[in-house]
Amino acid sequence: MKKVQPDSETQNIHADMLANHSLWMDKADELVEKTQRANAGFTGILKIGFLGAPAKKYLPQLINQFRRNYPNIDVNLVQFTSAPLQEALEHGSLDIGFTRPFEVPNPAELVWRYVYIEPLTVVMRYDHPLAPQTKLDFAAIAREPFVMLSREEATYSFDLMMQVCANRKFTPNIVKQTRVMEAVLLEIEAGTGISIVPRSVVQAYASPFLHHADIEGEEAFERKLYVIIKMIETEIGNIEWCDLMIWQFPLWWFGLPATLKGWVDRVFAMGRTYGGGRIYQSGVFQGKRALLSLTTGGPEDAYRKGAFNGDIAGILRPIHRGILQFVGFEVLAPQIVYGPVRMTDEDRRLAIAAYAERLQRIDQESPIEVGIY
Repeated sequence: MKKVQPDSETQNIHADMLANHSLWMDKADELVEKTQRANAGFTGILKIGFLGAPAKKYLPQLINQFRRNYPNIDVNLVQFTSAPLQEALEHGSLDIGFTRPFEVPNPAELVWRYVYIEPLTVVMRYDHPLAPQTKLDFAAIAREPFVMLSREEATYSFDLMMQVCANRKFTPNIVKQTRVMEAVLLEIEAGTGISIVPRSVVQAYASPFLHHADIEGEEAFERKLYVIIKMIETEIGNIEWCDLMIWQFPLWWFGLPATLKGWVDRVFAMGRTYGGGRIYQSGVFQGKRALLSLTTGGPEDAYRKGAFNGDIAGILRPIHRGILQFVGFEVLAPQIVYGPVRMTDEDRRLAIAAYAERLQRIDQESPIEVGIY
């Protein structure tokens, strides 16, 4: 049987796929660092999403090691398919994801590190004519019916496989697409067709009715498994860089809108932005200043002492004192536009002009006295 050598395009796709068995151990420390849980004794919740079969090879040992080192951190594991895992990472509902590569709209928001690599393998029903062979080239499977994960569920995998087949001068005859890998394997057991999957998938499924064969020139068809971490580091770096931090937001139920509050919850991370006595006058960001620029739904008279909404200074004190001063910021007088929806176009123009003029001389302002609770 002729051995098919990987072409240059495929080699370029996979040129960086060099790893060793201990790589995932090295990444455990990085996982800890990126989630700001680097000091023993910290408490909190670490939310991890993972694909099924690929993670079984190493994730239990990694989590076991992590829990021994950081027993007060509760690790929540949630299994996903590719597309929902991608969405959860992008929306910030997960701290870490273990998955295969995918396209993301804004990759700068995610940190990617590969954990291990594994070969792809051809999987077929046990009584398929090709089943007795342990290695196959693409010429042998070019005319076979294929069962694949749908592109909506696994964009990267689907596109990569189509490209690899195109490099071999054929288009796979896809007779069935499914949303989950288990359904792919069930279709193969039922005799619908064959597929090309990571070896760990077949090993985890462990069906006596399935057979798998490696691909000739398999070095060109290895698959990485990645750990993907929401990148808080960039946001913290921005705070460390600035002299003045401005938050622009509408007052929402007498506080921060959920998106901004979620940003605070993740970026103002224990051990990095506070902790170990580094709070208030000894805070990490001492010497920096912060300004709240906000709008309200009601008029200014509604936010005075004794008015039905109460004193605006008291409303903002949990943000001024409990967040900004807590991590060391000096607080400037808030920039407030009351009830802009009820203002005329001219009034709004004047409000913007006044704010622009203030920003021109804001370096001359002194911080306000926020007061304690």
